[in-house]
Amino acid sequence: MISGKNVIRKASVDDLEEMFKLYTLYMFDSYIAEVSPALLKTWLQQLVESTNCVVLCSAKSKVMGFIVATLNSKKLYRELIFNKHRLGFLKEPINYLRMVEFLIYPFKIYLTNTFAEMVFIVVDPEYRNRSIAKKLIFGVLKEMSNKNIKKVKVTTVVSNAAVNNLLNSMMFKKERRFKFLGKDMFLYSYDIANLNYLY
Repeated sequence: MISGKNVIRKASVDDLEEMFKLYTLYMFDSYIAEVSPALLKTWLQQLVESTNCVVLCSAKSKVMGFIVATLNSKKLYRELIFNKHRLGFLKEPINYLRMVEFLIYPFKIYLTNTFAEMVFIVVDPEYRNRSIAKKLIFGVLKEMSNKNIKKVKVTTVVSNAAVNNLLNSMMFKKERRFKFLGKDMFLYSYDIANLNYLY
């Protein structure tokens, strides 16, 4: 746990409403945002409760940001789409061409012996430039290290200079560039062995 003006801690179901508001307000161009609010809430709850995920939030009097990571991204996407809530997902009014892209996404970001992934991070604009994103990422990397994960990957939009600069400053390695949902993306990896050099 990282302390200071705010606390980085594991997210709980009590945080879901605030996490949902942050996601819908500031991740509005995300593919996941296309599903109904009810299903999005269900998915966020699945992420928080999953033993395959690490979900941390930055909070004081309210949630200022959160990060979702998974120990095995292929397993996570399978759980979200095809398991418990499969029928609810199939009823969603979505673009099925984009759905196909989402299904092949794990293959686009495939790296040998790298299954863990940081899925997304959200920080309230009111609390940006306070190193919250960096602390959330560091917290996830520590959790991954504790679970004996050796390497983690993450994707970003090429045009998101702030996130790309942050990852470069934290010694993430740029693996390749690819297209997803019409956007230019970067795929990064991080060797957990470098964790001791971050601080």
